Amino acid sequence: MTNLYYSFTVQQYSTPIPDVVWEKPIPLIKDIASHYKNYPNFKRLMMCPSFRDSVNNTYVIKSPIDMDFTWDQDSTPIIESSSDRGGRLISHDLYPHMELFIDNQPLFIADSSLTMKVLPPFMHEDSPRYPFLGGQLDVGKWYRPVHPTFLMHRGECLNIKRGQAMMYVQFDKKVTLKRFRYTPELDRELKGLIDARTFLQVRSMKDCYDFLAKSKRKKFVFNEIKKNLL
Repeated sequence: MTNLYYSFTVQQYSTPIPDVVWEKPIPLIKDIASHYKNYPNFKRLMMCPSFRDSVNNTYVIKSPIDMDFTWDQDSTPIIESSSDRGGRLISHDLYPHMELFIDNQPLFIADSSLTMKVLPPFMHEDSPRYPFLGGQLDVGKWYRPVHPTFLMHRGECLNIKRGQAMMYVQFDKKVTLKRFRYTPELDRELKGLIDARTFLQVRSMKDCYDFLAKSKRKKFVFNEIKKNLL
């Protein structure tokens, strides 16, 4: 069993979504069982070994707030959320689509090699139906937050409610989840590591893994995490 530490990053320069608003990642098999328990023959599906293996070690990340994305007459994104305070959401044009960021994001760090895949929430019937850019990295060798990336065609709206699935994260091993508080010290350290890519020739994830290993920063990161376990 691999220890997997998780938190939600907090941007120091803005008014972010509070860490406490985010729900703990939920095992996918548990979440869909509660959603589909009254559907005919669902119990038979839950007993299927190939189905269970396909969702093994997979967790659901749910939206912490209500979000509505629309477009004005000049094809400029209009973003509204359930909060009236600024600094909540960031959107980036990815013509002719839009890439969605939330200003604080899930962060997973393992104490040994552990591959994580980021997947669209394809098993939730109320999830957004948009093209989704996934990803994969070893969270025991490189530390960075993850976010859902929906490719929105201009003119199409995107509505996400609090508690709806935004994305899945799937691991290649069984994990024990341990939540920690994201501190300003961790923020500075991890931002420094990520920003360092600007000065490096990063052609693959292996380049990132090698850089982190040589940087000798792992000890500080884990000391800070273990001091702030919740």
